[in-house]
Amino acid sequence: MKNNWEKPNCDICKTKKYLTLLWKDVTTWEHPGKFDFVKCSKCGLIFQSPRAPFKEAMNYYPSDVYYGRDVTKKVMEINWKSEREEAYGFLYRGIFKRKIKGAIIDIGSGYGRFLSEFKEKRWEVLGTDISKDVSKFSKSVFGIKVNIGDFATMKLPEKHFDVVSMNGVMEHIYNPSKTLRKIKKVLKDDGILVVVIPNIESLGYLIHQKDWYHLQPGRHIYQFSPKTITRLLIDNGFVVDELSHAYRAHNYFSLFENIKYRFSPKFRTKKEGGALLGDVDKVLIKSPFSIKNEMGKIIAGIYALVVSIIEPLISRGEVITVYARKS
Repeated sequence: MKNNWEKPNCDICKTKKYLTLLWKDVTTWEHPGKFDFVKCSKCGLIFQSPRAPFKEAMNYYPSDVYYGRDVTKKVMEINWKSEREEAYGFLYRGIFKRKIKGAIIDIGSGYGRFLSEFKEKRWEVLGTDISKDVSKFSKSVFGIKVNIGDFATMKLPEKHFDVVSMNGVMEHIYNPSKTLRKIKKVLKDDGILVVVIPNIESLGYLIHQKDWYHLQPGRHIYQFSPKTITRLLIDNGFVVDELSHAYRAHNYFSLFENIKYRFSPKFRTKKEGGALLGDVDKVLIKSPFSIKNEMGKIIAGIYALVVSIIEPLISRGEVITVYARKS
């Protein structure tokens, strides 16, 4: 499996010289395989090495399912707007206080729910994604155009966008520096870049270590800290205006999922990776009602709520929200 895998240089230092092993043979219930993570002892950037070639990256992304939603069914639930506000309200408020209206491009836009708010407010909207299925869903349900492929290689107008957003995307990208250089070209001089990424220095990571929900080997190629994301942005022509740990919805969700994945027998992994119970589709089937399961949900909810309240106070959020501008 790893015979053709690549060992990338540190995307910040551009070298392999300073790499030290952080985690070895990490497995996940979602797919087979063992994954290693290294840390650059010079700048502190953490990333997966070796990693699958980019052309094989889609092996770790189900083609017809996007975070539990079947995107082959071109329909949204009745309460999707309240779901949208719960998921992105914090981000909307941060963007709208900086930009009232304009053009936005969302990199890794998925099925378009995030961008739908901007379309309703009559912004110019464009998404990008590597999945044809979610792109078709976005167009069919929300009327949002999505360019399919690698954003860094797309032909886009220069200095055109008021906002470039990357919500839970930077950790997936094989060439973060190349992507940021492209963003700088398409962003207006007074535009803003918004990045939401998992925080490898979060309280959740300190508690769960290699069982941390956001490690997600195979998909999450990079793991950033406040220091490394700031350094990456500065090195590629940006200035950080704000770095926040207060994205409560993401913090809570991540912590809750960590408890679920760590303690539910449905999500235990074999030694070689992959669901203990076999087919991943079977793992995703809803469990029958039981007092034990309901008590587990209550305990996980209390844990997630308490820790998510503490995290912003000590700057240890599960995710970091960064607002940056061109230097």
